[in-house]
Amino acid sequence: MQSERLRFQKFAEEDFSRYYQMVSQAEVMKHTTGYALSKLEAEEKFSKILAINKVDSAFGVYTVWNKEESEFIGLGKIVLDESATEAELGYSFLPKHWGKGYGSEVAAYLVAHTIAQKRLKFLTAVIDPENIPSRRILEKSDFYLDREGEWKGLPAAYYKRDF
Repeated sequence: MQSERLRFQKFAEEDFSRYYQMVSQAEVMKHTTGYALSKLEAEEKFSKILAINKVDSAFGVYTVWNKEESEFIGLGKIVLDESATEAELGYSFLPKHWGKGYGSEVAAYLVAHTIAQKRLKFLTAVIDPENIPSRRILEKSDFYLDREGEWKGLPAAYYKRDF
């Protein structure tokens, strides 16, 4: 799977160090969990990612690579809910890759990929309401604010995109 500048590959066991490189940084996790993950927490979450990636060949959690430099830049995800009629879109990047338009490119590519599957009724995305860049990415990708609330005790804005 690839977009104009990026290559997507499902996370595999050998990708743990890349994943940990991201989630162990407080700056990266500020808008997700509110804190950097410990190695044990990262291992537990990574185990769940590997299990998610076995559920459906068309969806999952992906490493995202810059094609030009073959450099790992972050992750993108389309994770199905239990009913398999909706999924959650997500993305996260290493700080040195922020502000380069990768978030918009990942969102646009994963939305197009989801539409091509012709199986889902809608996509959701949960973000920190203070994360203005993420809000802009979602709005450019035709998501709308569905509601505000909490996610695991943190403030959350729930976005939705119907198909």
